[in-house]
Amino acid sequence: MTEAVTDIESGGMQWIVVGIGVNFSKPGIGLPEGIEHTAGAVFSGGKPSITRNQLAAEIANRILGAEGNLSRESLLAEYRKRLMMIGKKVTVSGWDERFEAVAKDIDEIGRLIVKKDNGEAIALSAGEISIREA
Repeated sequence: MTEAVTDIESGGMQWIVVGIGVNFSKPGIGLPEGIEHTAGAVFSGGKPSITRNQLAAEIANRILGAEGNLSRESLLAEYRKRLMMIGKKVTVSGWDERFEAVAKDIDEIGRLIVKKDNGEAIALSAGEISIREA
């Protein structure tokens, strides 16, 4: 999950929020039905060797350390390469609207480009998407 705010005058990014979900360990009662074969955990068995706070700090340190080594172009190229929804049918929700589309690409400022069934292409800078099951 990402969210960015751009400067209206320059078109440049003012700030970005990146959110990720990490399963630290499997719950004692197991994973919920339906995701038990696809979800995993950093520590799936036994006692974790670090705390949740240590893991969060290490993730933050690695992200901040990599940020200075990437150009805008290489960052967007890497982002595109790792997106799992490109080419897939998605449901888009936000702004009291919900519609079906196909995720096509990421534009030069990091917005997700989706194409609606009627052919209209939209650049999303916020909202929620979920990948539709086939």
